[in-house]
Amino acid sequence: MNSEIEVVIDLHRYPFSNNALSEIGHNKWVKSQWPLVYLIKNERKKLAYVGETTNAYNRIKNHLANEQRLILDTITVIGSECFNKSATLDIESQLIQYLSAENKYQLQNGNSGLVFHNYYEKPFYREIFKDIWKRLKEENLVTKSIEEIENSNLFKYSPYKALSDDQKNSVIQILSRINTSSDRSIIVEGSSGTGKTILATYLMKMLHESIPENDEIESFEGQQLIEYNLLIDFHDKFKNAKIGFVVPMGSLRKSLKGVFKSIGGLKSSMVISPAEVVKQQYDILIVDEAHRLARRKNIVNYKSFDETNAKLGLTHEGTQLDWMLKSSKYQIFFYDEDQSVKPSDVTRDSFEILKKSSGISIKLKSQMRVSAGNDYIKFVNRLLSCQSTEGISIPKNYEFRLFDSFSELYNKLQEKEEKHGLCRLISGYSWPWLSKQDKSIIDFRIDGIGLQWNYQDKDWVNCANPRVEVGCIHTTQGYDLNYAGVIFGREITFNKNKNIIEIDRNHYYDINGKKGVLEDDDLKKYIINIYKTLMFRAIKGTYIYVFDLNLREYICSRIKSF
Repeated sequence: MNSEIEVVIDLHRYPFSNNALSEIGHNKWVKSQWPLVYLIKNERKKLAYVGETTNAYNRIKNHLANEQRLILDTITVIGSECFNKSATLDIESQLIQYLSAENKYQLQNGNSGLVFHNYYEKPFYREIFKDIWKRLKEENLVTKSIEEIENSNLFKYSPYKALSDDQKNSVIQILSRINTSSDRSIIVEGSSGTGKTILATYLMKMLHESIPENDEIESFEGQQLIEYNLLIDFHDKFKNAKIGFVVPMGSLRKSLKGVFKSIGGLKSSMVISPAEVVKQQYDILIVDEAHRLARRKNIVNYKSFDETNAKLGLTHEGTQLDWMLKSSKYQIFFYDEDQSVKPSDVTRDSFEILKKSSGISIKLKSQMRVSAGNDYIKFVNRLLSCQSTEGISIPKNYEFRLFDSFSELYNKLQEKEEKHGLCRLISGYSWPWLSKQDKSIIDFRIDGIGLQWNYQDKDWVNCANPRVEVGCIHTTQGYDLNYAGVIFGREITFNKNKNIIEIDRNHYYDINGKKGVLEDDDLKKYIINIYKTLMFRAIKGTYIYVFDLNLREYICSRIKSF
């Protein structure tokens, strides 16, 4: 389709009532049974429902017979000559995602079956969606810009996200296993950016939904129909299932509590810490960032940890992974061994034993965060493992740059922050945190620029002063950025003679990250995982500054190869 063709978008607003049904029926898109999208809402009660159809008259008539829908009082019909069924399915999906994240309305839509649609001329219809959103904004039906919404936690972690093929197949596997299998544990594995947290929140929303009403079911097909049937079986098996959403990391947990508070059918109290799990029994525990579950090593409160183990009949060797198993009938663990960054993390062997004894593994492979896709992930993994990167190229739409001058990186990142927001400096823990007690102290300087570690550890990504603060692994793991400025600090070096990356533990200042780790090779695994995780944070681009000259030359040589 020629993108230069002028596209006319029609928006017509009507009362949502039986009395207005005849008038709605005379709308040209409704009358011709053309594919269209519609928004039903109640402004005063801040409730809304989004749909798409080729038979709008009958669909709206059925909505008017739905008691839940009758609380809504206005319907906006959106039509265009350029619409087709694939386009309206996609536009419906996007409207649901953006409206839920804008948080002006609480949606009556369930999230079951929202999938990533790929079809002819999709980029063209993405521009159409922007025009629709602009029109909705002009008519005060929405208030925020697309860019504002996309930078919000509510958008990034929304359970209304459209799923990739990987993710939607995983949903079907998970539901099928829980409904029929004797396997108690499901381990969903995937590297950074494969959408583990999105899939976890999607499941929480879907499993807390009641069975869809008849006016929704009539349009179901494909995955929606499969999920619907699996949900019926789920509700038959579990009557009012008790489901907990476990997040080990305090910062991410706080952010997700905010998301759950804003989504209909979910509550912030559903998001819990590993320690809170043992207060009651659950039918299902969904555990995000499971690689950060803790064992009894380099932790803050040994007494409390030991008391919890004793309460559950475990010895001092018990781990938070054991707590999950003891406190629930079924568990869904979202796990990435390459994001284990501290010796307190439960070991990989523990998850391997679990898989062999009472669990199964599901793999996520599609890259959902980094726009450079899996090639970038593969490049970083091989780069930091000192393996060949020959034949790997990073797509040119992703800004991946190595800077010799930190001040140049700093200025470039500030430009990006002005334009896009969510652009942050992040680094390995290569300097002591002197400013923790006194915010007037500069923690370190690079090229004369004074920098401090993150002022706070809760939701830092969204609250940072990007001109001064540098985030560490503990405040950035699990979050998305638009651009990341990654500082490779003094604790990571390159040995030209051996052609390997080495570490200098004297310049690694995470005390609990190295205490008791006697072998440098073991500490190196954690530090490499930290830098991998930092380099996988950014959607649009990653800028790098490297302290060690040998390491800088090594990385430069690999980048020049493509």
